[in-house]
Amino acid sequence: MKAGIRALVLDGSLNPSLAIVRSLGRAGAQVTVGDARRLAPAGLSRYARRSLVYPDPARDRDRFVDFLRDHLSRNRYDVVLPASDFTVVPVAEHRPELEGFARLAVSPLDQIRTANDKWLTVEAARRCGVPCPETHLPRSHEELEALRETLRYPVVVKPRSKVTWEGAASRVHKVTARNFVSSPADLIAVYDDVHARSPRPLIQEVVQGEGIGFFAIMAKGRSVAVFGHRRLREYPVSGGTSTCRESFLDNRLEFLGLRLLEALNWDGVAMVEFKRDRRDGDYRLMEINGRWWGSLPLAVASGVDFPRLYVDYLLDGSAEPVPTTFPMGVQCRALIPWDLLWLGARMTRPGRLRAIADFLSPGGLRFDVLSLTDPAPTIGAVVRTAGYALDVLRGRLTLSGESAPGGGGSSGP
Repeated sequence: MKAGIRALVLDGSLNPSLAIVRSLGRAGAQVTVGDARRLAPAGLSRYARRSLVYPDPARDRDRFVDFLRDHLSRNRYDVVLPASDFTVVPVAEHRPELEGFARLAVSPLDQIRTANDKWLTVEAARRCGVPCPETHLPRSHEELEALRETLRYPVVVKPRSKVTWEGAASRVHKVTARNFVSSPADLIAVYDDVHARSPRPLIQEVVQGEGIGFFAIMAKGRSVAVFGHRRLREYPVSGGTSTCRESFLDNRLEFLGLRLLEALNWDGVAMVEFKRDRRDGDYRLMEINGRWWGSLPLAVASGVDFPRLYVDYLLDGSAEPVPTTFPMGVQCRALIPWDLLWLGARMTRPGRLRAIADFLSPGGLRFDVLSLTDPAPTIGAVVRTAGYALDVLRGRLTLSGESAPGGGGSSGP
């Protein structure tokens, strides 16, 4: 990557944004960090030249787009890098008017919509032969009643999208313990509860097994770089953000991940999430994240520098596959707040002593935020966590990070 490029990194409160800032800054880029909150961790990094505060896109994406358009028209950037659904979606929607100012590190809008809709993702996987859980999309209560006695329990009732929009504001939907159904008698009540928050949810068989992630930069359906990890801990513990993970990749995971992304002609970065099914050891597709992923710091720590490689592709057209051999078993954790929340949740369940031992085990760990050479972002992470706690107390978010009923949009921690 050429030194001196000007990069605008959005979502500065998020761990992947900090990884992007550190990566590009070490390569000599002049990085500006934007976020909806002050003291964002990435903005406090030694590798950030300056920071700015913009309207919260989770609460008013129209104001955010207006601000971004105006800011880009007044300042020269080579590339803009959004990192969350709240910024990726509006930037992709407004690509025609924004890309005249800088290259946009977002995939095409139709691909993002396929990734964000779990039903469209499952249909794409079925077409190209990627294994996925048995999944149903009831179109009426009559269909739901007919399904009730034929399903293999347990099942999970999933919102079709993690983030939905109500006008200019967003709502966040997560899968927690209340989304799971163990018998036909409970299906209707759980379905109606999820449907009230996120219309027409999916019903999917529960796949027991460890979470596995495949990550790639794709150049219009061709692989540029790949990486993989397996989840050691996640929050909510029923399935959610990975709080501790380690580098991992095998031939089957790479084959399935690339098969799906190639079938979608994917262009940009993506995470393909699987579960390794305990029944047969094979992978079952869970979802696609068509944006930077939370465990990006692990990839960079393992030697696969996705931010630099992606910027090279965007600015120089560098789309030749990069040899991505990396050590297996490198660990990285999101200590504040997610791994601490994981520990708190495990204290209410059996196996508390084992959970404490796992949490305290050093295991060659690296951290998403904590760094002796770049310590200031840790202050931002503490401030961010305090803001998260305040949103929970105000009723905007649940403890799992989901939008609370009547709480309005919030981008969370």
